[in-house]
Amino acid sequence: MTEKSRTRIKKEMTALQGLGEKLSRLSDAQLVHPAIPEALRRAVLDFKSMHGRETRRRQFQFIGRLMRDLDPGPLQALIRDIEGGRRDGVVRFQEAESWRDRLIGGDDVLLDRLLGRFPDLETVSLDHLIRIARKNPLSDTGKRASRELFRVLHDLLVREGRAEPEERNEA
Repeated sequence: MTEKSRTRIKKEMTALQGLGEKLSRLSDAQLVHPAIPEALRRAVLDFKSMHGRETRRRQFQFIGRLMRDLDPGPLQALIRDIEGGRRDGVVRFQEAESWRDRLIGGDDVLLDRLLGRFPDLETVSLDHLIRIARKNPLSDTGKRASRELFRVLHDLLVREGRAEPEERNEA
């Protein structure tokens, strides 16, 4: 068995520091996960509550030291899943915005496709929201209808659980 060179050890520590930095950006709720040991979770929470630059630097080194003894694979997978979930959320948000704007703009083909794709969609309330948003785009009621239309469309995408590119192009 060969020893690791100092350069390799430093590179591994730098990679762990990057992972520790990503962990420090997670919310408190996201830190409660089986892949994150209790000692590491506490250290990250302590890091978040510290304000002094040097204090945070030392705590960050401590987090790195705790991570040296861990397998980084599960932590990296957790970060990837969380970041992937954020991207999915952004895609759904943008898709719902696009659909809302197209429906208000008069895209009846999109409306027909949405009704085919989501059979449980309430046509009457959807038509009502679209009509109000078209009629009074700058008034409070028009803006409220536009927001409600967005919420309805966004909820459809969230319930569906995905917004696949080929389906997005179709609708």
